[in-house]
Amino acid sequence: MLSSVGADFDAGTGPIRGLHQIEEIYKTLRDVHITFLRAGYFYTNFYNDIPLIKNAGIEGSNFPAEIKIPLVDPLDIATAAADALQNSEVGHHVRYIVSDYVSGAEIAHTLGAAIGNPNLPWIEFTDEQALDGMLKAGLPTEIASLYVEMGQAIRAGKLQQDFEIQGQPIYGKIQLNHFAIDFAKRFQKL
Repeated sequence: MLSSVGADFDAGTGPIRGLHQIEEIYKTLRDVHITFLRAGYFYTNFYNDIPLIKNAGIEGSNFPAEIKIPLVDPLDIATAAADALQNSEVGHHVRYIVSDYVSGAEIAHTLGAAIGNPNLPWIEFTDEQALDGMLKAGLPTEIASLYVEMGQAIRAGKLQQDFEIQGQPIYGKIQLNHFAIDFAKRFQKL
């Protein structure tokens, strides 16, 4: 089951809360093999930030630049899913699928360097600024509010807490600097 870092919490994680509920339902099944693939934040979500970078010259969210966030490439998830399907054993298992674990500042620097702006700053928005920006970008209020809550969980260290307790296992092979090449191509086209 594709889940998410932070799905161990039943509240306070924004859209991830729904994945927690699904995990709980699946945990009631017996004599089956279930692997919860708790993926990091998808690299591809950064494509949504291209207008912010182009129009304001910044990258950011409602958590500070020094906070680390688990990131993942969808291809690394596919590899992990194939592995889980081929190597099944009865029981419930949690596997973190993370390709890189970097700070907001490192995200801004890496993506910025790929587009020719290595000094691209990471700006911490207030929750209100983050909500307002997402609403102005056209997100529905409910979705924008959930993303603000997810940023709050990252800021508090809640979202990444169990991942860190498990020793920050990096499964994936596609690091942020690899994704940045594709990001730069998309950036140039838009």
